[in-house]
Amino acid sequence: MKIDKCKCVFFSPTGTTKTVINEIANGIGIKEKESIDFTKLAVRNQNQIPFENNELAIIGVPVYSDRIPLLAEEFIQDLKAEETLSVVVVVYGNREYGDALIELKNTCEKVGFRTLAGGVFIGEHTISSEKKPIAHGRPDEEDLRIAYNFGKKIKEKFEL
Repeated sequence: MKIDKCKCVFFSPTGTTKTVINEIANGIGIKEKESIDFTKLAVRNQNQIPFENNELAIIGVPVYSDRIPLLAEEFIQDLKAEETLSVVVVVYGNREYGDALIELKNTCEKVGFRTLAGGVFIGEHTISSEKKPIAHGRPDEEDLRIAYNFGKKIKEKFEL
């Protein structure tokens, strides 16, 4: 497959989803990379962001109450893909991720993405604190190594 560009598309209020997505992209190793951080209101307010069939989209969102955030779902529903290959990723706070991965996959495919792979990663829970740590410090070095290797395996399997 001839992939010229990688678009990292993410909603990451705490930064953990962004960190995981970027590490997967590093493992895949496509030189030209663009970040679309729709955590930012200005990005969410843009009109449809186009995706081409010579691009790979790595799309990541956090998990809230076993689901993808409605705000993320609505943003993705406004994207326009042309059989663009995608990797879908959810990051959860070491509790439950429920149906979030399949929800993300289905939402992406409805707008024209073709899912190559999906992954679930742990990030520090948003309500984690010193007194009550939940997945404190995650993703850690080991998590990022796993994310990088996940990207490498995608590259090898699909000859990107």
